[in-house]
This record gives sequence, structure tokens and C-alpha cells, in this order.
Amino acid sequence: MEIEVRPEGEASNIRTGITTLAYRNSQTPSRMTYTLQTKVKADIDLWDIFWKFSKDSRIRIDIASSEFPQYPIIDSLVYMRSLILSNNFIKTCFSSLVRT
Repeated sequence: MEIEVRPEGEASNIRTGITTLAYRNSQTPSRMTYTLQTKVKADIDLWDIFWKFSKDSRIRIDIASSEFPQYPIIDSLVYMRSLILSNNFIKTCFSSLVRT
């Protein structure tokens, strides 16, 4: 999810996108394999939207294993940790993936 966070802490959802590790590459429409504990690139299409940010707002990216009720619950466990490294970068660490 792409979220605007205003200086007072109020957050607004701007756009949501979804993908799976099996279909993570928009250039390869066929199912891909995933090896645990490996880094992969995932393409998530967020589509165009008109949005005017408030002054001094920040953009937050949330990564989750589901977005119920907008998308169905996925039968997998994803443990992750997100660290804001600076105003412009977010690092997300996936600890493990169980069940595909």
C-alpha cells in the first residue's frame, strides 16, 4: 500500500497493489519458483492516480501478506520487519516464508 503520512501522524491510503511470489514478474506471466531466504525483485503495478500531497507529508509503503477484505486471505505466513532508513528509503526484511 502507498500511504500519505501527514506531519501530525494522520495517514491516508493512496493506492493498493498486489502480487505473489509465484507471479512476481510482470514480464513473465508464467508461474515462477521461489527459494526460501533468497532476495527477489517483485513488480507491483500501482496504476495512475491523481493525488495532491499535503505540505511536509511523507510517503509510507506497507507490505503485507494479505489485504482482506479487498483481496482474499493467502494461506501463508510471512514474517517481515520494515525499517525506515531515511525520509526516502524503506528496507523490508523477510525472515521466512512458510507454505506456498
